[in-house]
Amino acid sequence: MKRIWMTTILAVAAIAMTSTAFAQSAGPKPGQNGQQGQRGGQAGQGMRQMAGKRKEIHEKILKQLKLTATQTANVKKADAANEKAMKAYGEKMQAQMKNGAKPDREKMRAEMEKMQKTYQDALKKSMGDAKYAEYQKLMKAEMEKLRKEMGNRRGGGGAGAPKAGGGKG
Repeated sequence: MKRIWMTTILAVAAIAMTSTAFAQSAGPKPGQNGQQGQRGGQAGQGMRQMAGKRKEIHEKILKQLKLTATQTANVKKADAANEKAMKAYGEKMQAQMKNGAKPDREKMRAEMEKMQKTYQDALKKSMGDAKYAEYQKLMKAEMEKLRKEMGNRRGGGGAGAPKAGGGKG
């Protein structure tokens, strides 16, 4: 009888400990303590990585174009102005979200397009039409390679990846 009692107590204790362990989450939930969830954090990290690679490609192409000193200085000014505008916009959006406001995606897209157009116009003015056209061509090719590379690292999304819902059934 003593043995059965002891086995029952041990079984109940094991179940209690197991259920508490399963009840604990692996990480913060979205919106908890102002942090993003794991999925949102990974997406943000991917975007930052892509932006960093884009900047590296931009710098590489600028060297290939062999711009004059004046053109190079003007491009650097345009880069600095664009970075400042993007940072200010990001801070504005973070402040709004911190206050509980949901961002209007259409308004965000329009604002980003406006900043991008301003930046591209500044680059074109800095480089001249011919160099800017060459820049656009090289940048497009390099970004396409990067998208394919990033898609392949994620296990899909690159060229030749099957589309969703394309399975048998």
